[in-house]
Amino acid sequence: MELIVGSLCGFCAGVNYTIKKATELLSATKENIYCLGEIIHNERVINKLEGMGMITVNSLSTIPKNSKVIFRAHGEAKQVYEEAKEKNLEVIDLTCGKVRLVHNKVEKAKKDSFIIIIGKKTHPETIGTLGYAGPNSYVIEKDDDFDLLLETFNKSKLNKVYIVAQTTFNDLLFAEYVD
Repeated sequence: MELIVGSLCGFCAGVNYTIKKATELLSATKENIYCLGEIIHNERVINKLEGMGMITVNSLSTIPKNSKVIFRAHGEAKQVYEEAKEKNLEVIDLTCGKVRLVHNKVEKAKKDSFIIIIGKKTHPETIGTLGYAGPNSYVIEKDDDFDLLLETFNKSKLNKVYIVAQTTFNDLLFAEYVD
């Protein structure tokens, strides 16, 4: 039997980078290294890294001061970086380059634009991006979100819209929503 694996199978470049760097860091130290949230959505990878000494936590409040913390491929909201600084945590920022680019563009655009983020509302990447977007923003996940979006946009008194998407969001649905 011939087995053919599609060329697009596997992790994206951002996730590959995150896993590689986390593995290198954990291999090079005996210190605890914390990870804020699941480093990626893959139980097998998480178990391997936790076996190497990574400690997955859901809140910065559970990490001792002066510790090291990984910010995963999904990225984090701007205020999370500020909280980490206040706690004197050494941030190992493994945010995917594409996600970081979205954060930077959103932060710049929010000065004069209403930000629309298309993505899953509970996904860590969308939550992180929302943290850069500010109060004049809205997340669209499904068709039912459009009525409240329009109401929120009208209240903003802005006349310019900037649209981004969760990097893993369905591109066909994204195009449909933009239309």
